[in-house]
Amino acid sequence: MLTTFDLDEYIYAALRAGAGGFLLKDTPPERLLAAIHTVAAGDTLLTPSVTRRVVEAHVTVAPARPARPGPWPR
Repeated sequence: MLTTFDLDEYIYAALRAGAGGFLLKDTPPERLLAAIHTVAAGDTLLTPSVTRRVVEAHVTVAPARPARPGPWPR
């Protein structure tokens, strides 16, 4: 999908509809061409700001656990 709108509702609607990529219209022509080849090869490509938001929305960070002592003597 190539769009001007960087809105979550558009991103998720496009992905649910089967889009193999999501790029903004300000993507430079050479990156757009590379993206077309990437998607045509069967991979998925999202503009970096979208990738970050999608990952943040779907990854839960586990709480930090105390470090376990190593095998070396203290």
